[in-house]
Amino acid sequence: MAPQGVCFLVFSMGVRGVLRYLTGLDERHFITGAVAGLLWCAVPFFYGARGSSQYAVVFVVLLCVATLLLFRLFSLRAVRVTLTDALVGVYILYGLFSVVFVRDIPADPVWLWEWVGLLLLYVLVRNFSPKSRQTLLLFVVVSGVLQAAVGLSQLWGMIPPKHPVFELTGCFLNPGPLGGYLAVCIIVAVCLCIEEAKRRGIVFWWLSVAVLLMGYVCFRSDSRAAWLSVGVALLWVVMRMFTRQSILLTPRHRFCPRRVYVSVCMGVLVLLSAVLLYGYRRDSAHARMFIWKVSTTMIAESPLLGNGAGSYPSGYMLAQRDYIEHHPNSSYGVSADNNFVAYNEFIHVLCDQGVLGLVLLLAVFLSALGSASADGREDIPAKCALVALLVFCCFSYPASVLPLKMFFPLYLGMLPGRELWKRTLRVKPLGSILSVLLFGLLICCVMQYGRFHRAYSTLRGMLEGEPEAITQGIEDFPRFRYDTEYVLNHAQILFMHHYYPQSLNPLREAAALCPSSTVYCRLGEALHRTGHYAEAERVYKQAALMTPGFITPPYRLFRLYMETGDTTKADSMAVLIQNKTLKVENARTMRLRTEVHDLKSTLKSE
Repeated sequence: MAPQGVCFLVFSMGVRGVLRYLTGLDERHFITGAVAGLLWCAVPFFYGARGSSQYAVVFVVLLCVATLLLFRLFSLRAVRVTLTDALVGVYILYGLFSVVFVRDIPADPVWLWEWVGLLLLYVLVRNFSPKSRQTLLLFVVVSGVLQAAVGLSQLWGMIPPKHPVFELTGCFLNPGPLGGYLAVCIIVAVCLCIEEAKRRGIVFWWLSVAVLLMGYVCFRSDSRAAWLSVGVALLWVVMRMFTRQSILLTPRHRFCPRRVYVSVCMGVLVLLSAVLLYGYRRDSAHARMFIWKVSTTMIAESPLLGNGAGSYPSGYMLAQRDYIEHHPNSSYGVSADNNFVAYNEFIHVLCDQGVLGLVLLLAVFLSALGSASADGREDIPAKCALVALLVFCCFSYPASVLPLKMFFPLYLGMLPGRELWKRTLRVKPLGSILSVLLFGLLICCVMQYGRFHRAYSTLRGMLEGEPEAITQGIEDFPRFRYDTEYVLNHAQILFMHHYYPQSLNPLREAAALCPSSTVYCRLGEALHRTGHYAEAERVYKQAALMTPGFITPPYRLFRLYMETGDTTKADSMAVLIQNKTLKVENARTMRLRTEVHDLKSTLKSE
C-alpha cells in the first residue's frame, strides 16, 4: 500500500473511532474535551515556527484556555482544594519569589506568558468532568498519531524535516522532543487500549494501530530517553496488573510488602536499562555527563535557592567556561559545545530554584502519583503517562519544549488528590469575578501579541536590509531587550549587515541573556571593527574557553593580532591553530588552517 493510503486509512479509522467513542457524551462534555483536544493537536504544528508565529502559539494557548475556563466558571458551584492543588500553589509562589528576588536578569516575557498559560491549563483540567478528561486523553493519542504521520512522511521523503541534519523531526526541531512526545502518547494509548480490551470495538483496534504506528516512529527517532520512558512506564503498568493493586498507593491500615518489592525491581531494571543504553552512542552520553558535571558547579554557587527560575541558559556557558579554565586538561574539553539545556530536569530545577524548589516540585509529583479518587479508583492513563514523562525528564529537556511542557499540568490536573478543603457556593459572585479577570487577560493577550507581531515584522524588514526597518528596529530594541529570541535575531541581523557600532549593545545583551562562543565571537568582531581591541581580545579568549574544540575563536584572535601588529602573539596563536585538536574536522577548518599557515609563512618571510 502506498504511504498516502496508509496515512488515510489510519486517519479514517481514527475519525470513526473518535465518533464512536464520543457517543453518549452530552454536548457540554463534548465541547470542553474536544476544543481542548483540538488545541492540543494544533500546538506542535506551530511550535517549530520562528518569529511572531512562535508567540502566536503562546497567546493562542492562553486565549483558548481562558475561554474554556470562562465556559466552566459560569457553572461554578463549589470550590474544592486538594493537597496537589495546595502544593502547586506553593510551588508557583516560590517560582515568583525566585524570579523577582533571586534572578540577576529580568525573566524572558514569553517564558512568563508560557507559565501563565500552563497554570490556566492546570486549573481548566482540574475543573473538567471525568468524561471530558477521557475525551481529552483520546485527543492526546490523536495528536501523537498526527506527529507520527508527519514523522513517517519525513522518512518517506514526502515533506522535509525541520532540521537539515536529521531525517526525522516531526514538528519539532530535532528527534529528541518528538521521541518524548510520542512516548507519552504511546503510554496513554496503551492504557486506553487496556480499558477498551473487553469491548473489542473499533476504538480498541484504532488504539492498537495507533500504538504500533507511534511505537515505530518513536523507535526511528533514535531517542534513548524516549525508549527508556516507554519501557519503564510499560513495566509499571504490567507490574501493577500483576500485583492487582496500586504500586504507589499504600493502604493506611496495613503494610504492603509487594509494593516495596515491585519498586525495588523497577529501580534495578531502570538502572540496568540506563547502563545498556549508555553503550549506544557513547559520545552523546559523555557529553551529557559533562553537562551534568558543569551543572553541579552552578548548584554549588547557591544550593538552597538556586540562581533564579529560568536562569539556566544565561548561566550554563559561563559555568562551562570557568570549569574548562580550571581543568584545562579535561578530556571533555574538546567535545564541549554550545549548550542551553541541562538534559535532566531535576538538575535543571536544582540550578534554577535550588534544593527548596526541587523538594516542592517532588512533593507535587508524589502527591499526584500517590492519589486516588474518593471511591479508591485511580486515573491509570494519566498516572502512567506522568511516570513516562518523569523518566524522560531524567535524560532530556521537556520543560524547554512547550508541547511537552503542557503535559505536566495536563496529567497533574487529571490526577485526583486528597481533599483539604471544599466549599459550596450558594451564589455566583466568584464565577463572575473570575470571568471579568479572564476577559482582562484575553485583552492583555491580544495587545501583547500585537506588540510582538509588529516587532517581528520589523525584524523581517531588517533582514531584507530596509533602512526604515533598521531604524525602527533600533528604536524598538529597548522595549524587547529581555526577549531572548528577539535579542539574538536583532543582534545577528545588525551584525550581518555590518552595522557594527549599532550591534554592540544588542550583542552585549545577547551575551548576557544567552551566552555562547558564537555570540562572543560576533561581539568580539564587532568590538574589533570599532577599534576596541583590548575588549575584543578578552571576549575572544572567553569564547575560546567556552568551546576549546572550535577553531573560530583562536582564528579570530590570530586575525586580531595580525591587524594590531602583535607578531609574537600572532605566531603563538598560529602554532596553536595548526596543532589544535578540533571537535569536528571539515572543509572549513582545513581552509582556515591553510590560511593561517600561509599568513604565518608571509610573516616569517618579512
